[in-house]
Amino acid sequence: MEDEGSFTLKAGGEEWECNRDNTSLFTFMGKVTLRGMELDAENFNHVFHVYGEDSEGNSLGLYIFQHNPGFLALYNFLLRNSYPAHLNLREVAQCDQDAWENSTFKDLADYPPEWGNEAGNES
Repeated sequence: MEDEGSFTLKAGGEEWECNRDNTSLFTFMGKVTLRGMELDAENFNHVFHVYGEDSEGNSLGLYIFQHNPGFLALYNFLLRNSYPAHLNLREVAQCDQDAWENSTFKDLADYPPEWGNEAGNES
């Protein structure tokens, strides 16, 4: 039986099967200094989807940061469906800072209907 909380994410010309085993929510609080600028750590809030491992056993995945359209809908969907959530972390990992800084992932091709009506309606 398919997990009721799973969904397919269409992004960057690819399709990703997301479920509680490979997708997690991360939120942060406080301040982060990046290249001499002090930023609110909330800027780094994201969903991380693991799609594999490299030869050294490190997770390979894709980030969906809160500046992406549809993030709020995805955030709410994950919470409603008991996905792993790492909330109000006080430190942003360097890999998360690097991914945020280099983020070119700006849009989601389609919002899965499971996310609800808020998808695509954020300002």
